[in-house]
Amino acid sequence: MPAINLVRDPVSILKSFLNYKRQREFRDIFTLSCAPSSILENRVGYGFYTDIKPLPSLESLPFWCFDRMMCFHDGLMLKDCVQVHNVYYLDMQDIIGKNAYKNMRKLAQHLKLEIPKECDEEFFARRIADFEFLLPIRIYAHWSDIDKLRNGFSNDLEALQLQGGITINITTCYVLAQEDSVEITHLFFEETIMPIMIMISLKDYESFLQNEKLQGVICEYVRLFVKEVFIKIDKEKAKRLTEEDVLKYFQACVSMRQAFREATEAYLEVLHTRKPKMIQRWKYYKAFLKICEESG
Repeated sequence: MPAINLVRDPVSILKSFLNYKRQREFRDIFTLSCAPSSILENRVGYGFYTDIKPLPSLESLPFWCFDRMMCFHDGLMLKDCVQVHNVYYLDMQDIIGKNAYKNMRKLAQHLKLEIPKECDEEFFARRIADFEFLLPIRIYAHWSDIDKLRNGFSNDLEALQLQGGITINITTCYVLAQEDSVEITHLFFEETIMPIMIMISLKDYESFLQNEKLQGVICEYVRLFVKEVFIKIDKEKAKRLTEEDVLKYFQACVSMRQAFREATEAYLEVLHTRKPKMIQRWKYYKAFLKICEESG
């Protein structure tokens, strides 16, 4: 039985867990009266369900080190998978960004799957996680909000109680589109905004085309909203902890350094035997081992 073992520099794995996003704001439908920046402001958080914070924190590092059900269990798992003989080892850094397309083609060839096409290269280069919990969002566009907008955004949701509006779905290509919907991204943008897509139901599409005044307001709003999405993504990227932050933590905390050393030794036990050159590529793990050697 063949299998894929996706591996990564353990320090980078830990960093990713620390930066793991949670959803804070669960409302998914708003009105034209709502400022796009306000809609997006509190949607993303970090930490745990009982203690979600606006910033990622090193305080949760011990949890990820000790939880073997979720983290650093590959070595134990492979030893127990007695029926798995053909393991394809894939390093995470080889399927991120510009390397993704080339290496996904190699993987498909190895497993005798359909080979990705050249037109798929952009898709593999994207980061799906950047849009997590920000989209999809629905905007309910109603005539009653047009007059309100003359005085700026009021962030009220009164129009949601009224009939006769048009619902615009701002989503991504990663979300399965409904069968009765049509993509209208090209009506708002000449340039690509992938992976963002603007969708509308077939029922509302007719009303959208017939009402030029409301259509103009919707177009202006959607353009502003999409701009704010990319601004928000940049803000969240700036919050991320780095591998250097993790290494500094281990320099200062002896007990957790020892715990992480034990966790990674178990995680890499099989890989040390089968793919030692992969481990040699990991600069942050090398830096961690150096800290251990120098600090004792």
